[in-house]
Amino acid sequence: MQTHHIIRTIPAALAIVVLTLAGCHDHNSNEHRSADHDQGTEDHSHEDHSQSQGLQLNQGQLWQADQSTRDGIHKMQEIVAATQPPPDRAQLDALHADLKQELDLLIKNCEMTGPSHDMLHVYLNQVTPAISSLKDSDLEKARNAARSLPEILARFDQYFS
Repeated sequence: MQTHHIIRTIPAALAIVVLTLAGCHDHNSNEHRSADHDQGTEDHSHEDHSQSQGLQLNQGQLWQADQSTRDGIHKMQEIVAATQPPPDRAQLDALHADLKQELDLLIKNCEMTGPSHDMLHVYLNQVTPAISSLKDSDLEKARNAARSLPEILARFDQYFS
């Protein structure tokens, strides 16, 4: 039974990760078009820092994040901090909607380029599955995702300035 549930949730989590990777601001356009993200440009290469490498500092220093990215992550931290444990299904759904909206804005307004941009994607590949899991049909798994978010979101300040 659990295998069937995992198989159903994996495509949703993968879809969010793919959309996140495809979603950063296209600097060749005045309008954000996540579906048309040009992965062939030098500034938006996603090959330099694969998720398997994990988060790492920039030669011992924090990565430079743009203001809209910092604001978006800090807003998500505030949203999570305001959630009263243990959240019920309605609270989890609202938390998911609020965090997804902030994540979408963060991606839309992203102005980062180069290696710091690539490392942001490594970080977001940890954030997006947790947000997606808030919609898990198993209430305890959704609550576990909510409990994991403060730590996951706090990692931003450990790797980015």
